[in-house]
Amino acid sequence: MAMEVRFEDVDGDGDREVVVENRWLSAVLRFPETLGYAFYKGRFTWGGRLQSLEYKPTGRAFVLPKMIDMEGINPFGLPDELFANFPFIAAGGGQRNLKMGVGVFSEQGGEAGFESLPWTWRSEADEGGEKVVAFRQEVEDLGGYSYVYEKRYRFRPDAAWFALDVVLENRGDELLASAWDVHTFHPAGVPPNTAWLVAPKRAWLSCGQSRMRTFVKEASPIFATPIQEEMVSDRILWDMDGTPWWYATGPADGDEFYLMRARFDADWGMFWAGYGAFTPQAINNVEVPPGERAVWGFDVTMGSGGKNFVAAGEDCGLSLDREGEKVVVSLHAAAPCAGDLAVEAVDESGGTNRQTLQGEAAPGCPLRLEGDLPAEGEYAELDLHYRGESGALSTREIVPLRTARPSAHLPFGGDGMPVFVAVEHELQKPEADGRYLWCHATQAGFAADWVEPGVRAPDDLGEFKALCLVGDAWPMGRLDELRTWVERGGGLLVCAPFGELAHALGDWLPLRPLADVPEQPDHAAISGAGMRRYAESGWRVEGDGEEDGRHIWRMLHTQTLERVDPVVGLHLGARHETSERLMLEPDAKVRIGNWVACRAHPEAIVTLRFTDEGGHPAVALREIGQGRVAAVASRPAWGTNYRKVVRDGWGQYPRAFWAGLMGWVARCW
Repeated sequence: MAMEVRFEDVDGDGDREVVVENRWLSAVLRFPETLGYAFYKGRFTWGGRLQSLEYKPTGRAFVLPKMIDMEGINPFGLPDELFANFPFIAAGGGQRNLKMGVGVFSEQGGEAGFESLPWTWRSEADEGGEKVVAFRQEVEDLGGYSYVYEKRYRFRPDAAWFALDVVLENRGDELLASAWDVHTFHPAGVPPNTAWLVAPKRAWLSCGQSRMRTFVKEASPIFATPIQEEMVSDRILWDMDGTPWWYATGPADGDEFYLMRARFDADWGMFWAGYGAFTPQAINNVEVPPGERAVWGFDVTMGSGGKNFVAAGEDCGLSLDREGEKVVVSLHAAAPCAGDLAVEAVDESGGTNRQTLQGEAAPGCPLRLEGDLPAEGEYAELDLHYRGESGALSTREIVPLRTARPSAHLPFGGDGMPVFVAVEHELQKPEADGRYLWCHATQAGFAADWVEPGVRAPDDLGEFKALCLVGDAWPMGRLDELRTWVERGGGLLVCAPFGELAHALGDWLPLRPLADVPEQPDHAAISGAGMRRYAESGWRVEGDGEEDGRHIWRMLHTQTLERVDPVVGLHLGARHETSERLMLEPDAKVRIGNWVACRAHPEAIVTLRFTDEGGHPAVALREIGQGRVAAVASRPAWGTNYRKVVRDGWGQYPRAFWAGLMGWVARCW
């Protein structure tokens, strides 16, 4: 079908929407007509919200048209916003606040006294044959502010692709300075069937005995909680290999992908999952002096057959898949096109092997080139090149030929093996520990038995291969039964906080808490030579630690201060299969707020240590009789605020950490 643009109320809510369709996609864009504040609230800019996006060959919807809305802000679809409010004195006196794209608020905010600012929209064809749907808000001399704020969507008649260009023109006398962010709300799914995500992460990659600086681009399931109303979030700095910020995502129950490439550098970023959704978020600081204009935006390519993306272009992407001793490089194009694909493999001695292919690609039908890998060595460097009607795209990738680190993919599957989880302690939100262990176990293929916090034990220990106990969750009257079960081949994972249960087990455990050190040592040092994930150099430390401890404050993109309690990261200890594939300091920053200073049993293997000044053991392993015991000196819900589990890697590395330990004690590994 040809490109079609309609203006109709497709969802029956009283506001008409702009519908754009071609043979590949259907997009529904919101236009604020009558609903006003009661529907749109005061956060996201109102005109041009992408309410739904469908890949028509399979009917896959990439963004959530509705979602669990705990905050009452209707954050579904593809919202975007300018964070800043601009204060001015109204003609009748009193302060008013302008939020571009939304309206004018009273000094107190909220709906009382709110006045919306109108939007207009139009559809036009540009010189390149694209269809443009533009949403425009124009303000003249409102408290001294004058501007044009426009969002221009571009569609092509025969492409599974669209672009958004954002234009902010300052026609007033005051500087317009704000932070603009975009975050797409994708369906998260329920573990183990959660969506996957790929985004470049800078790291040192070890292949056998070789170690090199590169970018890890790994398709991994996103972290999601078993309770959809709950939310966990990461604060991250998006790493990129000289190209603008990009990511690819797709559902766990299909082969489709959504590939976003931004035309801006993300100054600050976040990823969170919850409310039945997940969203990668990128924030871009924008300053527009009087008389000037700023333009930024992003492109989205849709299709199928691509998952392990390694590079994103304007309307295409390259993926790299390993199949035995060969690699398959694919060009995923947004529209039918012809071009040349080349792969040059360079071994460690400098020898090269170049293979080329000329052919055609289309949405859902990538151009695929199968290449040979060197027979010897620990790694190979692959130069991937595409040149064709959709432009040119190049990248250099490292392909491990030996065991690689870091990797979030465990070398085993849970295969439905039953794992028992129990949590009992008096720290904040104990249920978070059980939920996180349930999620990590389930996504790794285990069958996790988790109910709610409390002292509990299975009626028949023989039904389980592994027990995961947090705090004092095991009934003391069955302590001898627990010991016997482990000695006869059971697997036990014990996590802090350590209390009566740990005391009763004594030196039987790989770790014992130090009696003369408080549970959460008072320090604010954050060691590690890795990249800064947020502006740690700008953190302020306050307090003397006498009454309420020392506190760290960091400046957010909204120019507000947020309190951060002292945290530690993780360093490698003794080499072991459960830790050698994790991304840790200095390559990544796992932030743990609830931990305990411990000493290790003389017979235990300390595989990970905390980054505190004493380097206290974080994980220790020990074999007792025919069984295995692992002890972790932190609670599973890393972070002092259980909703803000600060880590690097969008959940896959904590999953490899916890599910890996479960697999070790259960002898899957």
